Amino acid sequence: MRDINGNYFNGGSSSFTASASAVTSAPTVIYTNPPNGFTQVPTDITPQILFSEPIQPATISGITLAAGTKSLTMTPSFSNGNQTLSLIPPALLAPSTQYTLTISGVVDLAGNAMAKVTQTFTTGAQALLSRPTATITPAANATGVSKSVAPTVVFSAPINPLTMTSANVYLVNNSNSQGVPGTLSLSADNLTVTFTPSAALAANTQYYLGVFNVTDEAGNVYGGSNTYFTTGP
Repeated sequence: MRDINGNYFNGGSSSFTASASAVTSAPTVIYTNPPNGFTQVPTDITPQILFSEPIQPATISGITLAAGTKSLTMTPSFSNGNQTLSLIPPALLAPSTQYTLTISGVVDLAGNAMAKVTQTFTTGAQALLSRPTATITPAANATGVSKSVAPTVVFSAPINPLTMTSANVYLVNNSNSQGVPGTLSLSADNLTVTFTPSAALAANTQYYLGVFNVTDEAGNVYGGSNTYFTTGP
């Protein structure tokens, strides 16, 4: 293919996988960063939206971020197969200011339109430049741990909920290197991540909790850790 001046398009390809049936339900918002109603949000944040399914990029003109009646000129960036939308501000957000995020007119690949969503958040006094730290329970090298334990990670700053994924926070049986099935949950203040195993852990067995690539609201990455502990009888 060439444009009207005769310049060739370099070419490309795209792959996709069809679902087993038609999609008739509208997309929803799973997480936003920052969440609705949050205060003391860092001024260097890049707001993000995680949708329940891929959306059509051409339908995001109704997604706006505004301070009062003034809308910011945001640069959209898609990732995660068009399921995650990042809104890059033109500059740092204003300190101690309430912003309104409006999500309207979004349509999925099958043409289903989602209902309008309106959220607010308020910035703090400054940017957040330091990496978060974390306290993990059970503690490193703990023994005699209950087989019904649900390991937790308590961060020093609210995390970006979009980075709380099974690829970033996971539990592994160290005797066979098999991942432990379970679910992740996040506290209302976005400080505590809990991994709840689907079944009791094996007795007298060493496990490790891996925590990597989790970021705070401003995108600062937690340094990462493997914390080992051993269950009791």
